[in-house]
Amino acid sequence: MSNKKKPPFDANSDASSPAHGEDRKNSGNLTPPSDDFDPTIPEEGVVLPSDDGSGGFFGTHLPSHNDIAHAARESFGGTLPEERLQELMQSCTEINESVRRIMHEHMTLGFRFGEVIRIVHAAYIAKFGDDARTHQRAQTDAYLYLEKLHQFSRTKIKSHLRAYAKFHANTEAVEFLRQTDMQLLLPKDLGDEIVNAVIEQRKANPDLSTRAVRDLIAAYREKVDELTATREQVETNNEEVARLTALYDISRAEEQRVQREMEQMRLAQTANQEETDRLRNDLALSGNSRNALHQQLSEVEKELAVARREVAEANARPPVKDDAAREDLNRLNDQFQKLLKESTELQARIEAQKAQETEIAAKVAEAETALEANKRVEEEMNALVIEFGQVAQRYTSVQLLCTAEGKLQRYAPMFNALADVVGKFHTEIVAAAKAA
Repeated sequence: MSNKKKPPFDANSDASSPAHGEDRKNSGNLTPPSDDFDPTIPEEGVVLPSDDGSGGFFGTHLPSHNDIAHAARESFGGTLPEERLQELMQSCTEINESVRRIMHEHMTLGFRFGEVIRIVHAAYIAKFGDDARTHQRAQTDAYLYLEKLHQFSRTKIKSHLRAYAKFHANTEAVEFLRQTDMQLLLPKDLGDEIVNAVIEQRKANPDLSTRAVRDLIAAYREKVDELTATREQVETNNEEVARLTALYDISRAEEQRVQREMEQMRLAQTANQEETDRLRNDLALSGNSRNALHQQLSEVEKELAVARREVAEANARPPVKDDAAREDLNRLNDQFQKLLKESTELQARIEAQKAQETEIAAKVAEAETALEANKRVEEEMNALVIEFGQVAQRYTSVQLLCTAEGKLQRYAPMFNALADVVGKFHTEIVAAAKAA
């Protein structure tokens, strides 16, 4: 059956928790203790428990007769007759006795030690007041009393108390563990897992030696240490992975920023290409205009040659005195002058068109040179960004492998060398950015 009982006090300290109840209400009116106080003899005014072990500490684990009667009447007083209530109370009393019997002797011993100390505590608090000095004196006097009367060392008393405090609620521990097992399992770093393991070993082999139990605990501690080291390594690796992931995210953000800037450069290059194409178109139009002017000039020159020949022929003929002949000669002269002027203008336009064409050709050549240079720089910059990103990703992967291996110190010189190289690159890149 389950025996859910609380420890009598904190066995790891020399002072137990103060008692609660009516004994503490008037503690401020009590006189201080005298130096010749005998803890085995009740002094005047000291109120000790009336039933043997049924009150105070013992009552917090096993209900007293009064507790049993009170609980029965409170729960069933208006339902059950007196005869049935008495039967109910008798059954609860027998449950108490069963609980006492299932505890092994070493557990009972720890329980009784705690009971003695709790009785002394309650009496001292009732007599001398509830303060730290009273707790300390009650604890010390209770230990001295047990040492003197029963010839137990204080270490052994504490061992029994701690064993009871840790194992009293574990029915399997009470049933199967020896006192030596419990003493070996008392350290705070040994939890329920190893306790259950020792219980299972003791079940399988009741003659299991203390050395075997000690070896089992040592193996458990070794495994716990290994597990702790592994967890710490995993936590370290997780932190490193988180740091590298953050750096990778930053790198990706920077890469995306560079890509946006490269896109702006590409758009600017596209605009330059469009401007160059426009200049080429203007150059082609200028060439076509020049060719048209040359064609027009050729036709004018032909007409001018015809007019020059007609004028020469007219001048070579004898002078005529009729008006029609003079009018025809004047017309030829006017036409000749007009064609001559038109020819001169066409030649001037052709020269201007040639100059404009030369200027446009120079602009086209300059734009093509700049465009070609931009393309080459953009290709190199794109390749550089891609290679830098690949190097960063490769470095992240390699560092994760080094971290997982757990031997970072082995690669410290390489990391330092890489840090120097990256530092120089960083300085140069920052200088280039400032100069831009």
